[in-house]
Amino acid sequence: DDADAAEPLVGEALRVFMARLPADHRLIARGHAALGHCYLLRGGLDAAERELLSAYHMFAEADPPGRAELADVACRLVELYERWGAPAAADEYRAACAESE
Repeated sequence: DDADAAEPLVGEALRVFMARLPADHRLIARGHAALGHCYLLRGGLDAAERELLSAYHMFAEADPPGRAELADVACRLVELYERWGAPAAADEYRAACAESE
């Protein structure tokens, strides 16, 4: 599966980004988003939530905010919380997700 193959590579890229770039660099947020997506695809919902929330907050706090990236991560959070059977948590991200449409 693509997510199985990608996860260790994305994880290593994120570790390199975190070691060499400023803590608020967009590549770090993108790495968290990509790793969270890998976990989501593989069913690792706890790990997916941790990575996706990190990415979401980094994109929200960026200057300027990463609107398209924020919307993409919000959609993944909606998917995650729907899988968990947590509609109230999913609802928190639906408006941001809708901005991607």
